[in-house]
Amino acid sequence: MTERVVQPELPSNFDLVLRRFLDVVAVTGGVSPMDRALKIARAMDHLVALAALSPRIGDMKGSIGAHREALRKPAVGQNDRLVLESLIQMLDREADTTIADARAVRAEWWSRFGEPCMNRQSPHTNNRDPERPLVVGCVSSNFKHSSAGNCLQAVVLNHSDAVRPIFYSTSSPSHVDPMTWVFQASGHLVDVTKMNERAFAQRVRADKVDILIDCMGFTYGNRLCSFAERPAPIQATGWGYATGTIPAMDYILLDAITAGNDLFYEQIVNLPCVISYVPPAMFCPDVQAQPKGPVTFGAFHCFIKINPEVLQAWKRILDGVKNSRIVFKGKEYGDVSLQRSITDVLGAQRCEFWPTTQQMEHFDAYKHIDLVLDPWPQTGGITTCEALHMGVPSVTLNGARTVQRAAASILDAVGCQAGITNSVDEYVTRAITLVTGGRRWLSEERPKWRERLRASRVCAGYVNAVEDIYRQLWRAWCAREKES
Repeated sequence: MTERVVQPELPSNFDLVLRRFLDVVAVTGGVSPMDRALKIARAMDHLVALAALSPRIGDMKGSIGAHREALRKPAVGQNDRLVLESLIQMLDREADTTIADARAVRAEWWSRFGEPCMNRQSPHTNNRDPERPLVVGCVSSNFKHSSAGNCLQAVVLNHSDAVRPIFYSTSSPSHVDPMTWVFQASGHLVDVTKMNERAFAQRVRADKVDILIDCMGFTYGNRLCSFAERPAPIQATGWGYATGTIPAMDYILLDAITAGNDLFYEQIVNLPCVISYVPPAMFCPDVQAQPKGPVTFGAFHCFIKINPEVLQAWKRILDGVKNSRIVFKGKEYGDVSLQRSITDVLGAQRCEFWPTTQQMEHFDAYKHIDLVLDPWPQTGGITTCEALHMGVPSVTLNGARTVQRAAASILDAVGCQAGITNSVDEYVTRAITLVTGGRRWLSEERPKWRERLRASRVCAGYVNAVEDIYRQLWRAWCAREKES
């Protein structure tokens, strides 16, 4: 079997491709940078650029087609691993993707990039005492201010003496922010950006890591080829992007709701909730009363989660609630082409596009929102928690796949079953009902969601439950080693 060492410093990534195309086009006369970038990409027949740009105008199927074409006709300098990993993420966000589709593309990744690394596996020499303190490594590019970073902060910064954490950061040092400083101050942050994947696996072995957690899945900068070498006795994927990965992973950390019907290589282990959340400790606005006047829906998610099927459902909701409007918030919504792809469906007079703001202003924006409309198949996570923290529940469509169930997991944990639906028709009807006949209920419950969130299994007792899981997995491994 041919050995394959994959370098983490890849020639480019899809976000970089997108930025480069947008940087070279001038914004003149109200012309969309996205439109100009797409025009250039089409003229160049630059499949990777088309794959990266198309989702930003709502063309997920076009993006998936460009990914597949790029894999069939690789260009000079193209990194097929990046293309395939991006395709996996796009398929996760496409409503028509089946469970079998999601498994097949992961199997292709494993045969091409993971399996060749298996010949570097070797026995583990970790101390087999089942009750000693455990060394737990977490691999992520999100030891910084981000949704995934918030979830990690809730867990890894609050361990007891029973766990010694190590934070392996795959994010460039140029991306350091105040949250990174918090992780650095713990003394456990290790920058592995300049290590290739074999060197990283050797570092994990040298650190005597007992349990290694992948918090990245197939996102850029992952170390899945390192996991293929099995540098730690126990390997799991959780938080970050837990949608199933590779046969070298032992477990996937989900919960009873998000387990769904997916075909995982990993064995499912149930967390209290699929993610945890750290509410802001200081300077957070108070929950405001239900807004008066016409109903305002919120869509504070990144646009790549919003597909044509979602927009059609939101149109039905707006049609069913007289004088209602919907607010989209985020940096990307400033692009006129993206706005047009939304307003062509929903109507320009019913849409507002708000810019990115600082965190406290972001929280304060929820005072204008009656109800959050959750997208699918990739639902909200930390966004759902933030809205609840500000007194605003979501309505979500609970689907068959894990990627479709995160918001439902959170809403169930806080006791907001009214926001969980199981079909598009039910989703539309429930949203309309909640802001019309149920608007008084929304008003009465609004001041209660923050404390319910804090007291729920999303926050309370989460770290203790995770440490109990780690201990159970470690005891089981020690017992198997003793028997063998």
